[in-house]
Amino acid sequence: MINPFLSMPQPWPGLCTVKRGGLGMQSKEATSFQSHEALSRYEQDLVKEGLITSDQLAIARISKENLGLDIGSILIKKGFVTEEALLKFLASRMGVPYLSLKNIKLVPDLIHSIPFHIAKQHGILPLYRKDNKIAVAMANPFDAFAKDDIKDWLKSEIEPYLANAREIEEVLSQFYKGKIRDDEQILTVEVSTEDNQAGE
Repeated sequence: MINPFLSMPQPWPGLCTVKRGGLGMQSKEATSFQSHEALSRYEQDLVKEGLITSDQLAIARISKENLGLDIGSILIKKGFVTEEALLKFLASRMGVPYLSLKNIKLVPDLIHSIPFHIAKQHGILPLYRKDNKIAVAMANPFDAFAKDDIKDWLKSEIEPYLANAREIEEVLSQFYKGKIRDDEQILTVEVSTEDNQAGE
């Protein structure tokens, strides 16, 4: 089986238009759904699963031709489905667990194990130790190079989770810019999800 994620570009560069300000980076306008190439293989399954109607898919396809946007971005922009619902759908199709970073607990020493530029480049966030592995939120959990790089830095096997790239970006930004203190063992992070709500 061909893995549609393998042909994807790096999930971080070009994912969204980011404006810097305050203590974190806020994503104002997504230019593409982070896993759009994978989603294109399962468009009809979205209808079968009841996430959207056949009419909504038809509208999205017409908009894709006219606007040059990907199906995922159009479905979200028109309010037909949420970004989180699409990610959960893809995770189930690709056989990887999905993880939301809303109110996630962080372990500072794990995050500090990977330099900011590496975490940003790969779109990853180390989360917690689980048995003999470390759970890692990834924008693209099928990026073999990223996984090998993370293993080298963490010196451990990892358990990848598909996560919202925008949430990963925001948590990393907050953490490294000092909004999230690193003098505690475990922290709770509030992640802004305004841009992830359908129809907004």
